[in-house]
Amino acid sequence: MRGSAIRFLTPPSGRLNPVEGWDEVVAHPAVIHAEPAVAPGDVIEPHRSVGNRVALIAVGADTPEEAQALARKLDASVRFVTEPVSEQGTSPWRARSRNRPRSPSRADSGGAGAGPGKGIMSWRRPTRGEARPIHRRSRTLGTQPPIPTRVVLLCGPSGSGKSLLAADSGLPVLRLDDFYKEGTDPTLPLVEDSQDIDWDHPLSWDADAAVAAIEQLCRTGGTTIPVYDISLSARTGSETLRFERTPLFIAEGVFAAEIVERCRELGLLADALCLSRGPVTTFRRRFLRDLREGRKSVPFLLRRGWRLMRAERSIVARQAALGAHPCDKAEALGRLTAAAAGRRVTARPTAA
Repeated sequence: MRGSAIRFLTPPSGRLNPVEGWDEVVAHPAVIHAEPAVAPGDVIEPHRSVGNRVALIAVGADTPEEAQALARKLDASVRFVTEPVSEQGTSPWRARSRNRPRSPSRADSGGAGAGPGKGIMSWRRPTRGEARPIHRRSRTLGTQPPIPTRVVLLCGPSGSGKSLLAADSGLPVLRLDDFYKEGTDPTLPLVEDSQDIDWDHPLSWDADAAVAAIEQLCRTGGTTIPVYDISLSARTGSETLRFERTPLFIAEGVFAAEIVERCRELGLLADALCLSRGPVTTFRRRFLRDLREGRKSVPFLLRRGWRLMRAERSIVARQAALGAHPCDKAEALGRLTAAAAGRRVTARPTAA
């Protein structure tokens, strides 16, 4: 197989009756992965965004052209029969996450990030006076020396281009992906109705260790960090990271927004950015990168990519609510330049 293609299906709105032709698609020998996100009886909302795509078909063939033609043919062979409904309910295909343990700061409804995928990302910060789930070190003014270096936290959906942006900036970089938990950790969360580990859930990541490394880098210019192999879901060693006389460095990773408040309270934060390129572009970049690096099996990558694409807008909204500024690559580079020069950056006004 030298070519592959992915086709997203967008049926008409209404209450779904049995889908015609899907079993034949699944049985086709060239189909790598086929996944519906709806079932008979579900209500399909009008197609307004990528979040309303309710199924995907991935195929392989000898050439990219043959794969694309086959994907179109299989798409056309599937018929979603729907009937009108007087009042459409909540999208049934919104991804939800079952995790163990359950975080005390997780909100089951409402809050930032409402929309497709809200079940994965509908967390909130504790309100004033509410017990916080993670211990924060108290700090008395004047008891510690001035901090010579500050950090820019760079987050965004997986595949949005964070690592490339960090490399293009010319600043020292701390990879926050090295702080993932190991695959044998019993606290790892699971995707609902699946045995797949939810590596896109904050509980799959060691926030305490990441904050400790950032603080040590800011105060001393050096720290010891784990070396993590994503394909093995395991730490394979450790290494010493040292930054020589820099006023600023970048800490980049999908969970960087989780520690914005903690870094701000410790006096470490220069800026926090959320890189966003759009769900379809991010899906393509993420899938090709993960295939190239052999991060996980192809079926796992397709399942994960499909889920994240539908949830991307809520992911960005949640990271913004945690204090990261949503931006494209050009604006992010401008804010990094300003932060390196010690200038305060104000967010661009958003359209009403």
